Amino acid sequence: MAEARRPEILWVDDEIDLLKSQIQFLENHGYRVTTLTNGPDAVALVKERSFDAVLLDEIMVGMDGIETLRELKAVDASLPVIMVTKSTEETLMDDAYFGEIDDFLVKPVNPHQILSSLKKVLDIEQLRRDRFVGSWGEYYNRAQRVINDPAATFRDWADLYLDICRAQREISELTLRALAPLQNELVAEADRTFAAFACEQYPSWVAGAEDAPPLSWDVLDKFALPQIATGRPVYFVVVDCLRLDQWLLLEERLGQLYRIERSLYCGAVPSSTLYARNAIFAGKKPAEIAAAYKENFREEGGQGESLNRYEEQFLSDHTARHAPKAKKIRYYKFANREQEKKARKIIDTLSPRPFTAFVFNFIDTVTHESGPGGALNSLVPTAEALPRLALTWYLGSPLEQLLRKIAEDKSATVILTSDHGSTLTDTPAVVYADKDATKTPRYWVGRDLRPEGEGAFLVRHPEAFGLPDDYLAKTYVLAQGSHHLVFSHHLREYHRRFEGGFYHGGVSLPELVLPVATMTPK
Repeated sequence: MAEARRPEILWVDDEIDLLKSQIQFLENHGYRVTTLTNGPDAVALVKERSFDAVLLDEIMVGMDGIETLRELKAVDASLPVIMVTKSTEETLMDDAYFGEIDDFLVKPVNPHQILSSLKKVLDIEQLRRDRFVGSWGEYYNRAQRVINDPAATFRDWADLYLDICRAQREISELTLRALAPLQNELVAEADRTFAAFACEQYPSWVAGAEDAPPLSWDVLDKFALPQIATGRPVYFVVVDCLRLDQWLLLEERLGQLYRIERSLYCGAVPSSTLYARNAIFAGKKPAEIAAAYKENFREEGGQGESLNRYEEQFLSDHTARHAPKAKKIRYYKFANREQEKKARKIIDTLSPRPFTAFVFNFIDTVTHESGPGGALNSLVPTAEALPRLALTWYLGSPLEQLLRKIAEDKSATVILTSDHGSTLTDTPAVVYADKDATKTPRYWVGRDLRPEGEGAFLVRHPEAFGLPDDYLAKTYVLAQGSHHLVFSHHLREYHRRFEGGFYHGGVSLPELVLPVATMTPK
């Protein structure tokens, strides 16, 4: 039997001769240790050969440990580095926390501490992999119980989708290729079943059933406006098209600045900005908005900035009715790169007020660009890649600037949410319609629409779904699961246009199960 490979450790310390007993201890425990006394030699050696980890003294003559660290990371950004230091400064701990240092040890250290740190750094991925694989059966069975339970509630589905998002991330990050097909099958089955469940239950939720989840028009009243009564400045932030899996990555980052209470709600259908975000700001169902603001709520065209020009008015009217203490609200929307540049100046001079609302559209824009023919299609070929793109945008964005500034005000509260998610589509669902119908990849509106086969749900009675019913024989068709809607006469053309794109407007777990985070600065 071949001898197990011994992990290669590079130990850099200008007093390395004093550490012979600790080096011998590590070698006795299966490590091969190479020693050096200075940073330049360490950088040169790492350029020549690979190591599994580096033990690096912070205080050295000449090039110190911090400078050596930067040089080593420039050579190999993934090389684990454990800093050995006499310092207990918080900045060093911050560096470790943010990933510049993988771990640190404060002198004096004993051999067992060093061994423990090496195991943590070198074996963490394998430990994660073993733990996840060991819990897979329980997760799978839990998912099947929800999928096959006719009495499952929205809360059951939301909890399952939270589990799915976490499992998807683990499988992707740990490259568990053997589990990926099983996960994909499970996700597809859950999405199909949830779509049928949501379409069946949604009218009862609109009617105010006892088990109804919070819906889009409940978000302000349930989560944001009550905070005004506490006297704390309230910042209401809507990130357009933010999915739950994307939020979970941001949540980890924001947990360093805020105490976060996460809730999940059900977005309005169709899960598009026109219906869902207007419902949030107006605190009304789309049908009620259309009745109260006849000139300001138009479904023609189905998409576009012009259909959301009146959010500030909706919000102002709603807060005046339900939270008069808010007085004059502030509202900012950043829909493109030019507006995001202006956002930085606005945020710099922002002062506390009772209620301030922000809308960030970037994720929605980049999601549309990730579709077939879009500029970012090659960067986001799979649903697993989409969360990472959101995190990449957030780092250094005006949103990060805003949340860091608010965190400095210990008396403030942030309510951060999404208006809808998006889903990756791969299967056509045929719909018969006349030329005047409003058509998008995930929902259609028109007279006597007729879907054919699976994957498309016909809303025969719009008022039961809280939707405008303002002309004879008006119907809606909602795409379910991973389907996109195609015109019966141009099936192949529409399918080629939409296959493999991220869209919203339909009924699926990623589109409808949405986060609301109540955040208070630490």
